[in-house]
Parts: sequence; C-alpha cells; structure tokens
Amino acid sequence: MQRQSVMTEKPIIESIDDILPIFCLSNGELKPENKVKNFSDPTINQTYAEGGIREITVELHQRNASLRNKALEHYGYICYVCGEKFEETYGPDSEECFEVHHLTPLSTQEKVCENTLNDVRVVCANCHRILHKNGALGINIDQLREFVHTTKTNSK
Repeated sequence: MQRQSVMTEKPIIESIDDILPIFCLSNGELKPENKVKNFSDPTINQTYAEGGIREITVELHQRNASLRNKALEHYGYICYVCGEKFEETYGPDSEECFEVHHLTPLSTQEKVCENTLNDVRVVCANCHRILHKNGALGINIDQLREFVHTTKTNSK
C-alpha cells in the first residue's frame, strides 16, 4: 500500500518549538513559557567523560532520624518556603523530596547539640538547595520564603 501526502497551504508544524514546549506549572496553571531551545546546537553530540571512581573522606554532622520523622509528622509534607505539596502532583512517593532544615546550621555547632521541632522546618529539596547555595550559613529561610511568595504573587 502506497502512502499519499496531502499538502496544505500552511505546514501544521513550522518548527520543533511548536511540538516540544516545556510547560511550567505556576500557581496551578500550565504555561508554555520555557520552550526547548536550539536543537541545532553543534555541541549536542559532544561527549563528556563520567563514571570514574574516586575515594573521598568527609566529616558529617550526624542527624537524628527521629527528629526528621517528628518534624514531617508535625509540619506535614508541605514546603515551608514555597508552599508546594508534592503529593498532589507526584503522588505519595514524593515524600522523599522533603528535607528537614536546621534554622541554626549543625556545622556551626562545636559539639553535639539538642534540637526541638522549633529548631527545624520542612522544605522541599529545591528550596533546601537554595537555602544552602552560599554554604552552611546560606540564606535566611524567612527571607527566602518572603521572596518566593512575593515572586508568586507578582507573577499572577
């Protein structure tokens, strides 16, 4: 069986951008603001060596799993900073996307310290990364929260 093409006055798809938009979820609305850019990039086939093994030694400040569990139980699976509830979007397996952030970084403590639920907040992995972007002292959690809420409000 031979296929037959029908030409239309205007092509249905004019560019790759017409068929591969990446949508941003913003305040519950899908917005095609960020589209895949420049598929004709000549470096697309450039290779990068990865996967080698190296040995490292690190010192970690111990976290208390009971404090994490109690914080998640007390505050819930809602990011203190951005307010996202990942379970609504990603389902119940999204619980691992949440971190328990210490308001006073453990790395600033000289010895073992006692913490309570008042000393921590539940945040999503994205906000936690931003909170620690500038090292242990990072950004103040309430300043970031205000910035995120202001940004969300202004984008409506």
